[in-house]
Order: sequence, then C-alpha cells, then structure tokens
Amino acid sequence: TGGAALAVGAAAIVQVCLGIFTLLEVVPVALAAAHQAGAVILLTALLVLVRRV
Repeated sequence: TGGAALAVGAAAIVQVCLGIFTLLEVVPVALAAAHQAGAVILLTALLVLVRRV
C-alpha cells in the first residue's frame, strides 16, 4: 500500500499543478486535456489504494 499511497500523492500534486497552469494559461487545449488525463490517473490510483486497504 506504500507504493499506491505514493502514487496517489504524486498524482494529486501533478493534478493541482496542471489545474493551476491550465487556468493561468487561459485553458489551452493541450493543458486542459492533460488535466483531464491527470484526473483519470488520480482516480485510478485512489481506487487501487482503496482496493488494497
């Protein structure tokens, strides 16, 4: 579960950074798509963590 928790933390940090940069750059399509992909990765990591606990 340590690896899954680390993945969740890293994904959350990346997701926050992508969200901030997306807003600062007035929502360019590439950043917005990366932000959406980050949400999928974060959700997947959370589901893996919950499943293992």
